[in-house]
Parts: sequence; structure tokens; C-alpha cells
Amino acid sequence: MSRKPMLVALVGAFVLAGWLPASVAHADEPAVTPDAAAACTVDAQHLCLQGGRFRVSATYSTPQGQSGNATLVSISADTGYAWFFNSANVELIVKVLNGCGVNSKFWVFAGGLTNVRVDLTVVDTNNGAQRVYTNPQSTAFAPIQDTSAFSCP
Repeated sequence: MSRKPMLVALVGAFVLAGWLPASVAHADEPAVTPDAAAACTVDAQHLCLQGGRFRVSATYSTPQGQSGNATLVSISADTGYAWFFNSANVELIVKVLNGCGVNSKFWVFAGGLTNVRVDLTVVDTNNGAQRVYTNPQSTAFAPIQDTSAFSCP
């Protein structure tokens, strides 16, 4: 089985399990950063999801002081994964779904396979709104299921 179907299946399992979300560094409305409302450009440190509307990035740090930007890889138009130390070692999976027909929101789901500190940032390039999801150091990454992350359209 190739890596992409396994990752997609893993994301689906996290969603179906109904686990609690990881700590979410935001209030009811996303923070708006004027500089963040810029076109999404795919590179090793950024995913562009939902047709480029959402820019995803992540950073990590270890208890030993190692830190850096995650390398992000696209799986589909709404899903990608990240690795930190080795491309064969997937650390987290993230997707942004269009829930506009359900609750007038875009949804952010993520699952981690790590216990290092992770700051996962999702930016709405239409308006600069952003959410930062933080996994604390030395804590198993709890699934993120934010079904009110960003307003539509």
C-alpha cells in the first residue's frame, strides 16, 4: 500500500474516533493579521489547501533544543502531512474541509504522531485570519477537530 492511502485512512480514523482536540491557541474568532492575507505559494514549508485559500505551516521543538520548520507534503487538495527529522517519518497530518453547507465554516482537522512541541498555523489567505494550534512539549499530540475554524465564504 502506498503512503498516501495509508495517511488518508489514518486521518479518517482520527475523525471517526471522536478524540478531543489538541490545545487550540485561539478564541471564538481567528486572529487577523493583515500581512497574512497574501496568495498561497507552495514550498517545502507551506501547504496550500482548498484551492490556495488556506496556507498551512508548522514548527517543532524538542526537549533537547532541536527546532525548525516542518517539511509539508500535499496528499490531496484538502490534505497534507508533515515531517520533522526524516522524510520517511510522518509526524502529523492536517486537512481543511469546506463545511460551509453544514455550519457556514471551514473545518481544520489534524492528527499527530509525535510528542514534541508543535505549532501548527493555518491562515485564510482571503482575509488574513489565522489559527495556531499548539501541542505542548513532551505531550502526545491530541487530535484537532476544529469545526468552526474559519468563516465562509
